[in-house]
Amino acid sequence: GDQTIRLGPLPPGDPLIEDGRPPGRPPASPADVFFGRSGELVELARALADDRRRIILVTGTSGMGKTALAAEAAHRNAWRFTGGITWADAPQTKDAAATLTADDLLTRLAANLELSLRPNEHPADVLLDHCSRRPTLLVLDNLETWALECRGECRRLADFLARLPAPSRALITLRPPLEDLERLRGAWTLPLQRGLDEMPAIALTRHLAQASQAAQLLERPDAIPQLVGALHGHPRMLELAVAQTKRPGGLDRLLRDLPGLSGLDELVGWSVRLLGDAGRAVLPYLALFPAGSCTPEAMAAARGADPLDGLTDLYNAALVAYDDRNDRYTWHASAVDWVERYSPLPEEERKAERIRLLEYYTEWGNQHSEDHNLLERDYPNLMSALEWAWDILQGEAPPDHHRVGKEAIVWDCLGLRGFWGVRGFWRERIVWLERAVELGKGLEDKILRQQHSSNL
Repeated sequence: GDQTIRLGPLPPGDPLIEDGRPPGRPPASPADVFFGRSGELVELARALADDRRRIILVTGTSGMGKTALAAEAAHRNAWRFTGGITWADAPQTKDAAATLTADDLLTRLAANLELSLRPNEHPADVLLDHCSRRPTLLVLDNLETWALECRGECRRLADFLARLPAPSRALITLRPPLEDLERLRGAWTLPLQRGLDEMPAIALTRHLAQASQAAQLLERPDAIPQLVGALHGHPRMLELAVAQTKRPGGLDRLLRDLPGLSGLDELVGWSVRLLGDAGRAVLPYLALFPAGSCTPEAMAAARGADPLDGLTDLYNAALVAYDDRNDRYTWHASAVDWVERYSPLPEEERKAERIRLLEYYTEWGNQHSEDHNLLERDYPNLMSALEWAWDILQGEAPPDHHRVGKEAIVWDCLGLRGFWGVRGFWRERIVWLERAVELGKGLEDKILRQQHSSNL
């Protein structure tokens, strides 16, 4: 009531806008349309509504459509999860998968829910607290390679999942069933043992033919049911088959060779044999990118040459796809599986390509150090590059002009230092600061050594 106090005219300020959408980042749908799996979608909806089924496992062979089914189910059932949907996947290559921990996966899940992590907080505790307050869906994709390479870390993930409270859920895709996860209380498995039913498979094949302008197949619609029957409605095999019908005489060749193409591995190999020299030259380099994707510039750095003709050949064979929104080439794990089994890069050549990639990612990462969305798309590739740099420094010393470059890479951490702090990836940040301090012990620059110790 003091009349002497005058606050004066105040600006009206901005309106308060409360975003009612749940936090998180749902998985991107791998296709513009979804075909079939109506029965499986109903089963998943029932499981996601049943508090007795907290851990939902989708298993099946490569290319059967596990990721697509999980993404579709997550989108259709998003309304159940007011706490949001979060997604993380494991690297496709064995080397990268071997360095991934359960905490890494949980940190990514927490970061995508925009949960802040402090350096002394465990991501499992932060996630469990969030999931106990609001129903949340945790989606973990493509865990098969990681689970085989890191059995101890997989058991740590299982320990976390055992504490996941209802009505929150975990939806997990992997190829073989995994005992550590299946034996958990509340675990339920949906095996994808068959391809699509005949009518959805025919619709998918027609859609693929129209989208890729496979004229031979479109002019002979009677061949579509034949392909569907011979390939048992397997989505990935149908995608590869349709791509090959675009080549001159490709449909007749495919129909002739179908009896010998009993599995996805055989069909990938058959597709590879039909590639031109440029496509076959680029194909082995896919295994250098554990993210299952890369930009054309990154592939050019690895190759040391223009890869466009080779990538175009792989694209026409459906061995890679192109994401025009992000200017990235992506590929299915079956392509990397085939490369690592039948056409790996020689070790000396692999080392040379890695050095070129290190130099490329050092410059690229520091140029884009503030663009965290861009860094996240290449995060598995960047982390592999850092591990390569560390392996080189710990092994036999390379030439001086390369050694300076590799030490600089470890100092700069490919532009990821700010990213780690913002996203709450403290474990990675601390590991690389410790390594920088270790390297700094041999440097004469006392101020640089003190800076690394201070940051740590």
